[in-house]
Amino acid sequence: MCYGALCLRRESEFQANFIFGLLQGAAPVVFTVLFWAAVLEDRPAVGGWGLPELCVHGGFASMVIGIIGSIIGLREMGEAVISGELDKYIVRPMCPVWGLIVEYCSFSQIWPYVACGVASIVLATTRFQLEFSLLRSLDALFLVGIGAACWVLISGCVGLLSNLTGNRMTGLWACMSQLEMLYRIPVPLISSNAVHWIVRILAVGFIATYPSAVFLGKFSGEAVVVTNVVGVTALCAWGVLFGILSRACRRAHESFGG
Repeated sequence: MCYGALCLRRESEFQANFIFGLLQGAAPVVFTVLFWAAVLEDRPAVGGWGLPELCVHGGFASMVIGIIGSIIGLREMGEAVISGELDKYIVRPMCPVWGLIVEYCSFSQIWPYVACGVASIVLATTRFQLEFSLLRSLDALFLVGIGAACWVLISGCVGLLSNLTGNRMTGLWACMSQLEMLYRIPVPLISSNAVHWIVRILAVGFIATYPSAVFLGKFSGEAVVVTNVVGVTALCAWGVLFGILSRACRRAHESFGG
């Protein structure tokens, strides 16, 4: 908290950067709201989501973009192992992964999205008089963290696999870029089809849809419990896979004298 306050104070000292940072964070939220306002001009809702709820959804999506930016260093894990950049953390009394995250963390790229996302949620809740619950809000933030962490771990796994195989995996990265579009649109909440399971396995739903649904009370008590269990399970699974691949990548690097 103290670190964040110091960074925010430093950012505010440079007024031009501070203003442009706010505009950078506000633009995605504003354009998302304008898009949904145009879509809903002649209809009350889309897939059970009205404009007030979509404003909340856009706020959570913006928050996740900022959070992902804070742990983007995991995406560089594979390249860091091959280039030897990770060695400087291995010889220090600290976790190499944590060192990589901190090095690539840029507060100036995080706070505009998080601040504007929170502002969008607060404004939508007060302006449209949506029901507010502190417990649901905390659970929604928990799911936001799970979604962001899973998505970065997935990106890290792809990067490590790319270095292990010597293949840039351009097609796979292109598919992941397309999935990132789901930040801005609600994915199916309850369904038994293949799309729903893909959303769960890849944790795309935890990026904005599930947190928004929990915050707005769209889920029943049982569905909330299941969503949290699935989220934690997905996070643990991707974390284990990331650990296995990072260890394999380090061993491959060491076998070549790295």
